[in-house]
Amino acid sequence: MAEHLTNNTVYLPWGWTITPDDPNNHRCPPVSSLLGTFAAVNGVVSLLAVVFGHRLVVEKITCGACGKKGSKAWKYMWILPVGLQLAANAFIAAIIKRTAGYHANYKIWELMFFLVARPRLSWIVLGAFAFRERRPSKIKPSPSKYALIDNYQDSGYRQDDEYLGDGDFPWWSAFMSQFIGEFLLQIISLYIMGRTAHFAARHGYYTVSNAKMYHSLPHGAHMMYAGALYYLVAGSIFLITASTFIIAIYTEHTFVNTTWQVQKHKFRIITTLFILLISTWMGSWIFWAGFVKLAGNLYCPPALIGQGVIWTIFSLIGIITGAGM
Repeated sequence: MAEHLTNNTVYLPWGWTITPDDPNNHRCPPVSSLLGTFAAVNGVVSLLAVVFGHRLVVEKITCGACGKKGSKAWKYMWILPVGLQLAANAFIAAIIKRTAGYHANYKIWELMFFLVARPRLSWIVLGAFAFRERRPSKIKPSPSKYALIDNYQDSGYRQDDEYLGDGDFPWWSAFMSQFIGEFLLQIISLYIMGRTAHFAARHGYYTVSNAKMYHSLPHGAHMMYAGALYYLVAGSIFLITASTFIIAIYTEHTFVNTTWQVQKHKFRIITTLFILLISTWMGSWIFWAGFVKLAGNLYCPPALIGQGVIWTIFSLIGIITGAGM
């Protein structure tokens, strides 16, 4: 197929490649295996996130060091998920570069940042569970201004107190740390997407009116350029929406309890997650599908299972540590 010829380097915005020294000894993984690795990691990490993103599970396995109720540690613990994702990418880049029988002419930081653009799903799944409240068997209402009225115990005001009490949302901390971390990772991804879109625009690959050039592009190139442009345009909406939410929740008083935060920001979070699904997450899949199809034997990373294991382990550590301290 034409899209697997090495002359497809002219359609790539970067000069590095990952190729086997002897294609007969090291076969290039098919597109389905490369994308399947991303899908498998997304699925496994998402399932693990539901289990290990629960604060009671984290509290138990860390002997109480993490997973504290009402913890606000997510305001700074997002540093770990971001750092762990970058560390995992750098680790994978170093392994590939040092694998015998392969030629990889990139710098470690180049592939590290390139892999940041891969699609991640677990934090969206955590968002679906973030609003689930764990209610104790016996609720003890906190005193309020209504507590002095007659017949308080039998009045509707007691229910208000119970509703406004500091409820237990066991996935909230893990979700928030992952949410803020993903926000920053997607900002980093803008570099890759912006570089790709700029390359395509500079060479006139977006010019539909130039029918000869436009239709001569490989299908993978069309997908990669379209994914990058879609990520930039639609992703900007997500980043703006997410940034307003992050700023709002950071500027709230420290005494504001979790129940109040969840109820106040529920609609904004759901809206942000929906925008994400139809913007950056979808755009990254289109970009990667186009890239691996276009690159062909120019992108032949070895040990795909090992890469998946590394991403899974590092992501799991980030989820556990992000569940609150």
